[in-house]
Amino acid sequence: MTNKLDYQIEILQAAKEGKPLQWRSRTSSKREWRDDVIIPKEGVLFDFTNYEFRVKKEPDVLYQVECRYVSSNEWSLYSRRVSKEKAEKLEVQARVIYPYTRIRKFVEVLEDED
Repeated sequence: MTNKLDYQIEILQAAKEGKPLQWRSRTSSKREWRDDVIIPKEGVLFDFTNYEFRVKKEPDVLYQVECRYVSSNEWSLYSRRVSKEKAEKLEVQARVIYPYTRIRKFVEVLEDED
């Protein structure tokens, strides 16, 4: 019983904090997660019997620095994928050596799991 209560408390706390939630029916043949959870300011009753809820997963976002010389058309990897702040610092360092630098953004593609 504790696991079920912990799950419900986690969802209610996330709703209170304004985190995006997703839901799906426990009884429908369609098992995909939906984003249209509407939580009015005065609160909402969560039907944990007929519906499942979860905090919407946010994709990881990473950055990498690439560089190239004037005589080259190909970009070379200067850094591995790192946080945005780290990539910005690394790009400043790369500019000392390379005339052309860029930061590329990589966003994780989330696949729905059952």
